[in-house]
Amino acid sequence: LDCDESVELAPEYLPPGGIFTGREGRPGSHVFYECRGARSRPFKDMLIEDKKKSTTIELRSTGCQTVVGPSIHPDGSRYDRLEGELVEVNADVLEAAVESIHLAILRKRGHEEQVVSGSSPRERPASSDDQTVDRESFRPGDDFNRRGDLRRFLERHGWQLSYRDGNQEHYTRPGKNRQDGHSATFNGTTFYLFSSSVAGLEPDTAYSPFQLYAALEHGGDLHRAASALAEQGFGSRRDIVPESEADWPEPQDLPDELLPVESFDAELLPESLRLWITDIAERLQCPMDFPAVAAMVALAGIVGRTIGIRPQRRTPWMVVPNLWGAVIGRPGLMKTPALSEPLRVMRQLEAKAKVNFEDAEKEHKVSVLIAAATKKVLEKQLAAAIKANEGAEAIAQKMESVDIPAPHRKRHLVNDCTVEKLGELLNENPNGLTLFRDELTGFLKSLDKAGAEGSRAFYLEAWNGAGHFTYDRIGRGTVDILAAIVSMIGGFQPGPLGEYLRKQAAGGGGDDGLVQRLQLAVWPDCPKSWQNVDRWPNSESKEEAYSVFERLDGVEPLFLGAEYETGEDVPFLRFSEPAQELFDGWRSEVEKKVRSGNDHPAIESHLAKYRSLIPTLALLVHLADEPTGGPVSETALKRAIGWARYLETHARRIYASVTQPSIGAAHRLAAKIKNGSVSDRFTLRDVYRKNWSGLTDRKEVAAAVDVLIDHDVLRSEDIRTNGRSSTTYHINPRFHSNEI
Repeated sequence: LDCDESVELAPEYLPPGGIFTGREGRPGSHVFYECRGARSRPFKDMLIEDKKKSTTIELRSTGCQTVVGPSIHPDGSRYDRLEGELVEVNADVLEAAVESIHLAILRKRGHEEQVVSGSSPRERPASSDDQTVDRESFRPGDDFNRRGDLRRFLERHGWQLSYRDGNQEHYTRPGKNRQDGHSATFNGTTFYLFSSSVAGLEPDTAYSPFQLYAALEHGGDLHRAASALAEQGFGSRRDIVPESEADWPEPQDLPDELLPVESFDAELLPESLRLWITDIAERLQCPMDFPAVAAMVALAGIVGRTIGIRPQRRTPWMVVPNLWGAVIGRPGLMKTPALSEPLRVMRQLEAKAKVNFEDAEKEHKVSVLIAAATKKVLEKQLAAAIKANEGAEAIAQKMESVDIPAPHRKRHLVNDCTVEKLGELLNENPNGLTLFRDELTGFLKSLDKAGAEGSRAFYLEAWNGAGHFTYDRIGRGTVDILAAIVSMIGGFQPGPLGEYLRKQAAGGGGDDGLVQRLQLAVWPDCPKSWQNVDRWPNSESKEEAYSVFERLDGVEPLFLGAEYETGEDVPFLRFSEPAQELFDGWRSEVEKKVRSGNDHPAIESHLAKYRSLIPTLALLVHLADEPTGGPVSETALKRAIGWARYLETHARRIYASVTQPSIGAAHRLAAKIKNGSVSDRFTLRDVYRKNWSGLTDRKEVAAAVDVLIDHDVLRSEDIRTNGRSSTTYHINPRFHSNEI
């Protein structure tokens, strides 16, 4: 600390201790302190001058030159050590001392001189009568110079680090390769540009980090640049590490990790199923979303390829009513019972089909015995015909026709089977099957494994519901699945699902839209109240709902007014004219949304599949409420569009772990801090090496830390040594006594 002005250095200005040196016959002195970088930025020099350009006070850091006793000045005067010992102080204390001394000098001069230049991080006019330094007020641009990450900013704008030479970094401009040479240098405080080929920047010019940010981001407009930085949190004193609890601010509440969602409205359901689903939700005390989604998936599984819908007037685009659904909630929210209850109707239909199958099987056994005896008679006739060389071919054909195919058991539900077995079951049940998995995370992970590519391709095809699929196996040979159609329903816990989605987004594979095919995916809020409901199911509403499924199980499409087209396997309905107009308008808005680029690709992919979801839901609602069929009504389509609005809010909550990962990571880290798993003065490595869910790599932890710093839960401190520097994080002691 070099002060050439003759002023009394009062104890309230400078920290106690320090080595004082001075020059014989000259006012002022040099004071030496040890400062180990008690902040999250490099320690910066300060120079404050008056109008005559004579140095008033100067603060220098490591790397600057100075003189100490017993050196001799060129004028013959000698530098001597006056007093004191080397002590360690905080960088902020020194900077505050410099400003305090400067104000004292101004007061002594009667404010005749003003500050005209300077590189103080808190540079401001010194014409006020302030008796103290405003420790909480400095400009966003100055703050960005102090702690802005210019290196990351340069990378984002296409600059490449060529090499380092001591403290000097050499950068290659955008559009050039490193081997072409460097275009600029950065020494930690000043960016100097040599090249004349960088738009928005002047060659042979030095820029501070803030000036460079303003030039590249805001066309050189310093005011707009400062406003933008202020919105990013610059201009506050967040980089100062408080020394006691009293110095810490009250921690701010973290943003909600869960985005808001719409509550389920029973009006979205077919009228014939509404009371049944409401009764299930009330008796189980679970969100109505759970049984409602299961009921719609079950309805799709029953209808299957019986009948489809053509959403446009003239094109051959066909939508087969096939649905994948998922319910998301923490353990204990009655997910499994809520899904099982609506699916019970499918099990009852299977039970009836099993009785019919057993009867048919008995008849088949009798037919097999008769066929065997008939074959023996025909074999003797065939031998005689061959001997007589007359009529052998006719007898052989008759023998072939004697075989009677075995009956097939009608199925609706499967739980856990290989793709090969599922293919065989689909050939026996060409209308389609419904896969029920209590926990879908394990199912999705099984499709990500090496060697499961064929299974994954099959399910992608089976979602569409209108295609065929062929697989070849050594043991089974070639198997043609003429009707590849599988509906799906299951549950997720939030944690495993979020982890799975984050790994996908980070390049973990599975970017083929498989997860986005779970169109009926819902994550409702946990009910805040509970009451003990112990009553018999509403038998009347249950019977009405069951009758809908029984009616649609094997319904004749002609009775519903379905159209047939040569070469097509699936008959179809169309929209009524009012419904067609409504659908065209709705689809126009959806297509604009998925093409706008305003959403994360995962969200866009999910919403794009609403093109088929809405016609599917409209068709199912129509078939459930209109026994005579006919064109799909406007009323049914309005309910389907209501589903779309409701489901979009849930999709945004589900994908929030991908679209705003820092918020979720901050909540997870905050929870670890609360329970004592993370101690004060931790590093990023201390966290991610624990391999906690959602905090498994440096990027995730850094994002969480940034949010917690912004909300006064943490402060960062740069620890600088002769080697690499490191950053540690201090925990606000007030945070432990607060809710997250």
